[in-house]
Amino acid sequence: MDSLVPQIVENFKAAYGLKISDNADLFLVERNLLEFLMKLGRELMSTVFQGMENGYEGAVMSREGRKYKFVGYRKTSLHGLFGMIDYKRAYYFSEQHGGGGYFPLEEKLGIEKRHTPGCQYFLASFTGREAYQKSLERFHEIFRPDATQLISMRKSLDMDADPTITNSSPILPRNPTDSRRRSVSSKNTSTGPSRLSMATPTPM
Repeated sequence: MDSLVPQIVENFKAAYGLKISDNADLFLVERNLLEFLMKLGRELMSTVFQGMENGYEGAVMSREGRKYKFVGYRKTSLHGLFGMIDYKRAYYFSEQHGGGGYFPLEEKLGIEKRHTPGCQYFLASFTGREAYQKSLERFHEIFRPDATQLISMRKSLDMDADPTITNSSPILPRNPTDSRRRSVSSKNTSTGPSRLSMATPTPM
């Protein structure tokens, strides 16, 4: 890890600059560093997901007394602690009564409401302390300092019905998430990011 720090610092300086002459500069450096590290964590998590197993369990699998046939791989996106994660996972389908579609990987990883367990844990930690919208804003201030890929209140409260995985037809892909970037000014000393409204992608 120690050998990586100088390289990380140089990358940070190239992206944000590094000048500290007073407390305002120090605040901005810390804020920019948080944004930089969140982006780095986002890239690392994406790499982790790309390298792990995709939930394939053979051409045919059994679950709860039903046979499920492998259909193919489906792309999806979910909120991780550091931001959005795009990945593919195996999709199975059963035509037997009570069957429908099934993603083994999502059940194995405990993915709920399109959030990773880590993201869900900290959301619950924040939102259990004060008014929900204010709590969500505080969560975004720390874990989405670049004000992109925000979690909508409707999705985090599960107010929008998620597409069921027991439909009578295979799940179709959707359009990729629109990520809006906010430019960072070296003169900006705001105490928090702007609030953008972005809905969490639905599963595919």
